[in-house]
Amino acid sequence: AIEARPAGCNLPTQRVIDETLLILKQVQQLRSEDTLLVLLTGGGSALLASPIPPLTLHDKISVTQWLSQAGADITTLNLVRRAISRIKGGQLTRRCRAKNQLVLVLSDVLGNDLATIASGPCWRAAGPDYQKAREVLRDWHRTHPMKEDFIVRLEQAIQQQAQAVASEAGMKRSWLLGSRSAMEARHYILADNATAVDACGIEAVRRGYAYWMESAPKCEGSAEEVG
Repeated sequence: AIEARPAGCNLPTQRVIDETLLILKQVQQLRSEDTLLVLLTGGGSALLASPIPPLTLHDKISVTQWLSQAGADITTLNLVRRAISRIKGGQLTRRCRAKNQLVLVLSDVLGNDLATIASGPCWRAAGPDYQKAREVLRDWHRTHPMKEDFIVRLEQAIQQQAQAVASEAGMKRSWLLGSRSAMEARHYILADNATAVDACGIEAVRRGYAYWMESAPKCEGSAEEVG
């Protein structure tokens, strides 16, 4: 186990950046006959971080803090995270040639959206939506102003990454079409919010209480409003 960030913190550290680069290097060295086994848990977005150039760790932290404090939900936040990352949005398994790719998931996301859990590093169907991410940044900038030069720099980095990905996809298209590694990794959700709620109910019954179980399938709004 590698302690890469403080407990209870959803922000990456330099240790996270270093270990993520090591993970990417190891994955790229796998052969077609190898098996890639990945365990994803809540907090995975902050535990896997490799900002697209020229963005820095500080930029990554700044945009995460800004959107979080402005009230963006996890779906919105992780959409942007995927666009400014070299590993999220299916990019981990996209770099892997192993034909057998298994992902075990402990979900903390309502509805268990595989694109949102840890920002979907192994979910190729949720590849970064660069145009949507730029729109989200502008929309939140209008309602919760951030420094204009910072927003512009984010947009430029995202645009450059989109062009680089398109170019790379064009060069590798013939290889990808004939490769099983272009398929989705198989995901298995081992436990989620409903599992935790149900476990609480079972324990309540053991202690002599009656209970009603309810686990929302999607976000119901801000905590202040729901409370």
